[in-house]
Amino acid sequence: MNFLLSLVLCSLCSLVPALSGQSCRPAVTSTLWRLRGGGGLAFDAALFDFDGTLAQSEPLHRLAFSEVLGKEIGVEEWETRCVGTSPPKLIAARIDPARLAAGETIDGLLKQRAAIFETFVEEGKLQATGGAARLLEYLKEQGVRCAVVSSGSRSCIVKALEHLGLSSFFEFILAGDDEEMNQGHHKPHPYPYLQAASRLGVAPERCVAFEDSISGIKSAQAANMLVVAVRNAVNAKLPVVPAEQPCEKTGIQPLMDLVDDFDALDRRFIF
Repeated sequence: MNFLLSLVLCSLCSLVPALSGQSCRPAVTSTLWRLRGGGGLAFDAALFDFDGTLAQSEPLHRLAFSEVLGKEIGVEEWETRCVGTSPPKLIAARIDPARLAAGETIDGLLKQRAAIFETFVEEGKLQATGGAARLLEYLKEQGVRCAVVSSGSRSCIVKALEHLGLSSFFEFILAGDDEEMNQGHHKPHPYPYLQAASRLGVAPERCVAFEDSISGIKSAQAANMLVVAVRNAVNAKLPVVPAEQPCEKTGIQPLMDLVDDFDALDRRFIF
């Protein structure tokens, strides 16, 4: 394991005492204390994907897309072929031309889908991933700058963050339907993460990305960022440090960690 990777992994260990209410000062014999020399996280920015990472929104999106398409998208198809795909591409690939009424457009269906999702949010059906608020609060206390980098729609993300009480933690949202994204490239291209790092004025190698989709993980790694992934059916077998070889099927390099929720950082990164 190279020195930078070791340093960042050990820096995440500091989340253990902070999130559990214990003293933030580790034992002087710990690897963290030796490598950090007594202070300083090994990253300056944390970039979060939204759907499936910050919030468990994928089931709600599946229902919303199914409704506007007029046919059900099965769970397996959603998890293996839809997660991480931008909404316009997702609809364009599955729409039956006969489904469109006279004058109806894909953009119109996207607006309908967003309205359905936002109604789900207002009804209290959306839940944050466990430990998200505690992690964000700790990062804020440590001066780590945070932003959202998503392929999803801005209106849905804004509504969801407000509902979950997480809006104040993020300097900005980079959404899939933003003009600057439409002029660049979507995940798995590194552009979204490189653009976010540029807007923050932080070098990509000083950023940690939190992701769940294969396309998102590829995007962050291609931007030279280290990645923590929230586990799902598709990423569950990806290699994790201390593994050294990339995944044969996807080419993804070993992740910093693969967790069920953000509270798992407490249990995983120990001295």
